[in-house]
Amino acid sequence: MTLINLGYITLNDGFPGGINPNRSVPTDGWDNTVDNITTTSADQEPPVPVGTKVMAYSDNPHAPGYYTMQYLMFHDYSSAPINATDYSINGAWCAHCDISDAEKYTTDFSAVPWYVVSKCYTAVSSDITQGFPVALPCATLDGDGSVVFVTGYGDTYGWFWVGGVCPLDDVSHFRGQSDTSQGFDFSVDTLMRNGPIMACMSAAWMKIASADMSDVADATGNIGLPPYAFGHACTSAA
Repeated sequence: MTLINLGYITLNDGFPGGINPNRSVPTDGWDNTVDNITTTSADQEPPVPVGTKVMAYSDNPHAPGYYTMQYLMFHDYSSAPINATDYSINGAWCAHCDISDAEKYTTDFSAVPWYVVSKCYTAVSSDITQGFPVALPCATLDGDGSVVFVTGYGDTYGWFWVGGVCPLDDVSHFRGQSDTSQGFDFSVDTLMRNGPIMACMSAAWMKIASADMSDVADATGNIGLPPYAFGHACTSAA
């Protein structure tokens, strides 16, 4: 099995919206329990406007640079929450959700709003095959996604890493259970190379592969070539 550390990944920000210059890193961090919440009543509004983007600088010596966070809505489909162990098996990656019961805050029932995301694997009907970008949540997410379409609440809102270097020192989950400065390691395609990367869905998790013509022709359920690659991998030191 081929592995790569999360710190070697840089994300391309493909989500709508510009950076809000009036916001910075939350007082209690990106995984705070005030911003990352599950709605419990139909009239409860999230504490941060959905779609808000914040850019910050990470001075982690392994992957210094700027990164972007965005406030999104997580649809917990069929009681499939994101917990700490999901990060090391690619189970925490999210993309646009394409499920009817996630059609929240919209009168157009033919499409789910762009800011609604869910896990990237086949059973959840993730939209990574349509060229959508991916996002990694900063906190464990647990909602009651099976009933939100009827009741109007039960989804989870929180901060997601959507662009730039991996902020390894700013999000504890990104360092993994072994707390490594290079980020948790996870399985990737056997022929992983430097350069753009794409996502491939399986029955239970997302696999990362190099975005070249051989991979696109050889697999299904891929984001595809740039500009649809969701990020860049540096494997020279991995």
